[in-house]
Amino acid sequence: MKLKKYFLFVFAFAYLMGFMGYTSYEAIKDLMIFKIEYIYLKLAIMGMFTFYTMQTIIAGLNVLFFSKDVETLLPLPIKENKIVMAKMNVLIISEYLTGLLILAPVLVVYGYMLKLGALYYLLATLGFLLLPVIPVILMSLIVTTIMKFTNIIRNKNVVQYLSIILTIVLVLVIEFLGGTANENVTQEDVANNITSINAIADEYSYLYMPVKPIYEMLMNYNNLKGLESLIQISILSIAVYIVGTNLLSKIYLRIITSLNKSGKKKTKKTIEYKITSARKAFFD
Repeated sequence: MKLKKYFLFVFAFAYLMGFMGYTSYEAIKDLMIFKIEYIYLKLAIMGMFTFYTMQTIIAGLNVLFFSKDVETLLPLPIKENKIVMAKMNVLIISEYLTGLLILAPVLVVYGYMLKLGALYYLLATLGFLLLPVIPVILMSLIVTTIMKFTNIIRNKNVVQYLSIILTIVLVLVIEFLGGTANENVTQEDVANNITSINAIADEYSYLYMPVKPIYEMLMNYNNLKGLESLIQISILSIAVYIVGTNLLSKIYLRIITSLNKSGKKKTKKTIEYKITSARKAFFD
């Protein structure tokens, strides 16, 4: 049974990757006629950054507060910073899986269509690895801060429902893109739509801090400007990772401890209520 589930997962994953690859191929082919194929690459990176941000809100709650290893780790003589770093690494790796499904096909197809060299693929790999670091750290800080001051999202079932909704949205977006690629639209329509989306994206470019250096790194993969962009995004990502994990370590375990205490109190009250009720019923 496990082997069957594994096979189905691999098949579905490969199918969706192929689907994204085909969609990217058709879109880039049309945009190359107007020499604006670079816009597709930029929008893909911006879209992936947005999805990483959304996914971290839900995945961060699961990994940081609702995972089974939380109670096991608390009594162990492990530094707070090490626990937080391990949690952040798990989140980043989970984002890589989503990136393999959506962004990786775009990067590969773009390099293939434009006949770019091996250096492009090397920098594309580095950009792929660096892109989720900043949204994961920043959103984890926000989620942890929210959990510190409010109990709005302390229900595990709510988080699971949100995870399912996000997955459905992802599948619908991929199907929509594929459906658009198969419709009888002209090349001018595709170019106009992409250009319009790009204009809107440029207005909110300040929200996509890591996207610009990664995009410029890929566009200038064979010159010094590309190297400068790589150094810039590498330093920025490392700095955010170090500072962010240190800040998280100062508040994370306190929140976990308080959550566990409140959970135990509720359980204890429920048990005492049941025992008292049973005793009364027996003597009455």
